[in-house]
Amino acid sequence: MADLILFSIASMDRKSPPSENAKSPESGGEARDAHTLAAVKLKAYLGIPVPDPREDMPHYNEEMEEAAERYKNFVIEQIEAAGRNADPIVMIEKKVDLSGYAEGLSGTPDCVIITEEHLHIIEFHYGAGEKASAGDENSVNAEIAGYALGVIGMYDGIYGFETVTMTIVQPRIDNLSSVTVDKEDLLRWGEEVLKPALRLAKLERIIGREYMHGKPAGGKNNTEKAAEVRTRVEDPKGKKRRIKMKNEEVRTKVKTGLTRWSYVSVWEPQAVEEDRAKYSVSVIIPKSDTKTIQAIRDAIRAAYEDGEAKLRGNEKTVPPMEQIKTPLRDGDLERPEDDAYQDSYFVNAKSFMAPGIVDANRKPILDHAEVYSGVYGRVSMTFYAYNTGTARGIACGLNNLQKLMDGEALGGRISAEEDFDDGFTMEEYDFLT
Repeated sequence: MADLILFSIASMDRKSPPSENAKSPESGGEARDAHTLAAVKLKAYLGIPVPDPREDMPHYNEEMEEAAERYKNFVIEQIEAAGRNADPIVMIEKKVDLSGYAEGLSGTPDCVIITEEHLHIIEFHYGAGEKASAGDENSVNAEIAGYALGVIGMYDGIYGFETVTMTIVQPRIDNLSSVTVDKEDLLRWGEEVLKPALRLAKLERIIGREYMHGKPAGGKNNTEKAAEVRTRVEDPKGKKRRIKMKNEEVRTKVKTGLTRWSYVSVWEPQAVEEDRAKYSVSVIIPKSDTKTIQAIRDAIRAAYEDGEAKLRGNEKTVPPMEQIKTPLRDGDLERPEDDAYQDSYFVNAKSFMAPGIVDANRKPILDHAEVYSGVYGRVSMTFYAYNTGTARGIACGLNNLQKLMDGEALGGRISAEEDFDDGFTMEEYDFLT
């Protein structure tokens, strides 16, 4: 993590009076209105009385409403998942103190979910430009990681969580980025990378950017001094370190080979019985595609290992994987009457967030008629553990879809052209003309 690109440090470092929070500027008033609306929606879900702000929002529109709603639904999903074993602590726009890393520094994460086992920081990004990243196995987004450090400083003595998940939700471009790290790794990163970087940022403002980047600014040894400061930031202990971090996406995410899709509900979420409405698709995988099938089995195993604490719940031991529900199912055994599922496995992938849908050239598909039950394509999905108290197992989350070719429609669906190709004429209805 010493190689972290500090792309968010500037927005964290306090440049305003101490009474104000450090918050990254996304797009001015429009982003502020979107964040306000998203926070109000979550507070209403949590039973916190709040007035409807929409009439006073100069930038409010339908796109903002949809983005805030999708963010809210994702957060609710995380709250409900966290609450399957115990009541989580949920905080919306809670100010956290970061003065231990830089004098006067604080921040306000959009959502914090705390359990005895886990801390989850969720940030809502309204921007529709470049995709924001929470990080990967070698680095983290400095801003959201800073918020996590602030929460750890405030609550670590009360809760015993050992892992931290940081997630960025960017609904307008269907971007969801998440990384999970060990708490101790994050604390070490804060001391060895974040604190020196913030010190450098402050020094840079005091003595000028030209000095810090080795350009003449009145002193003959400026280049050497600037290089020395940069070295301490990038390499605080005099040697390169790469802290290996857990990234659930690496182990539990699968991108399939060619599959067929059935029970397609990817344009509008659908509710099943009393469950919350979700986007979903049944992904049919030929048994001959051993590569995809093995990748799914490996991801299920990884989700089981990563989710042992959740699966154990209040029990003393984790149930064997053979005793819990898993999402990879045999079409020959479970759907023997359906030809589409023969000689195939299948998984049912679901999500509260709409999946991104592209064609073979990775261009977004906008025509809903292009994606139906029966088409062929690839699917990106992530596996995770769940425990509802009455059932526990591994579920499959739907990420994105890539349609590669058409197929015979399933479920009796035919095109309008075929449906009305029966030689009908208007001759017998001449009396109407």
